[in-house]
Amino acid sequence: RNLRTLEVDGERLKKLSSYLPDAVCVAESGLRVAEDAARVAGWGYSMALVGTALMRSDDPGALVAAMRSAGAAACS
Repeated sequence: RNLRTLEVDGERLKKLSSYLPDAVCVAESGLRVAEDAARVAGWGYSMALVGTALMRSDDPGALVAAMRSAGAAACS
């Protein structure tokens, strides 16, 4: 997220993924649906910060479950 404009560049996480160390890395900003979690997991991120999507969701528990499932499937 650009902290000046609050815009989210969906490709920034992909661009940064080639610099990830062999450690737990957190994808921050811009994840809204399970497919987003799968995508960043495929790029090598181990965790994701999901705030706005949960606050706006009618069923945050279901969203978390779907994101975890999609992320785990992408790592298999």
